[in-house]
Amino acid sequence: MEQIKEKTIKWLKQRDTPYQIITWLISSLFLSNISTIVFVVFMSENHIFSYDFFINGLFGLSIFFIFTAFFLILYGLFLSGFIIFIMEFVQKFKAKEKIFGSSLGFAIITLSMNILFQYLVFHKFSTDAFIAINFIGAIINLHIGSLILCSTKIKLYTLILLIVGIFYIIMTYPKVISNLVEIGLKNFNSGGKVLVDITTENNLEAIVTQGKLILLTPNKVFVDVNSTIKIMDREGKVIDILKH
Repeated sequence: MEQIKEKTIKWLKQRDTPYQIITWLISSLFLSNISTIVFVVFMSENHIFSYDFFINGLFGLSIFFIFTAFFLILYGLFLSGFIIFIMEFVQKFKAKEKIFGSSLGFAIITLSMNILFQYLVFHKFSTDAFIAINFIGAIINLHIGSLILCSTKIKLYTLILLIVGIFYIIMTYPKVISNLVEIGLKNFNSGGKVLVDITTENNLEAIVTQGKLILLTPNKVFVDVNSTIKIMDREGKVIDILKH
């Protein structure tokens, strides 16, 4: 207990402690709301809005956020992970350490792999999507590099850059963000315009509606039927996902 107390006091006395606290607060606030922001963009692009999704679907939002964050970090490392090793190389160079070591070697190897991966995935995305994903990947790697290698003040700066950069991408390429959300929803069969048969049973007959599922929320079903958006109560509906 005494050791923990001493370490805590020592940490509080450090000059950069305020920056650490600020960085933690901003990170917590931003990361806890990023999934909400992304879904608002998705709903805006599809001309829908669901109140119950944000009230009763918080667990689903959290799961989707974890999936999205993992995808962005992993994809970012494949696209521009060399940035981290370049930062390490520059740091060693400034400190006059041996620079032709692991950092430079890993930077060259990772850069080669990143270029190869960029070439392989380029044709799978539109130009706007390719630019947006590359930009987000680059600033994520810059922030990861600062967390590993830099002072707390630099961590704060790169965090601000990350926030501003992501908001810039959201405002500049909302369609790209919406398409990325669709990919995630499609993987979970919870939207993304997968083909569905929706059966509504009443006392007389079963009515089947076929369309593209935009979003499935705890209480509502948003479906595109011949370019017309229909909003149905989820209760009493049987939803069959068709092969896509």
